[in-house]
Amino acid sequence: MFFHKKAVLKIMPDKGVSYAVDESGEPEVVFYRPTSNMFVNRKLDSDTQGFFVNIRRPGIFDVDGLTSFDLPKMPDECDGFILINYGIHKSRAYALRNPNKQTMLTFM
Repeated sequence: MFFHKKAVLKIMPDKGVSYAVDESGEPEVVFYRPTSNMFVNRKLDSDTQGFFVNIRRPGIFDVDGLTSFDLPKMPDECDGFILINYGIHKSRAYALRNPNKQTMLTFM
């Protein structure tokens, strides 16, 4: 018998500002990962530029303990997904509906 744990989606209300903030409530700098097409809040030594992301109505997944998962089709009411406890470092990852309109570049 096999069990497959699925990530549960929780859609957050529009609060008028981005949900992509650090622990102190300041806008969080994130870094693009082309292999997953996501932005992650963990900087690598090779990262030379970061981004601020504007995500005001996210769907949130807690992916802690999942070795793999599939993101569903993004609901119309969402402008992106936030994955918490992502990867081995328990980072936050952001998948955006429209990265060209929802990001602002910053240099490190």
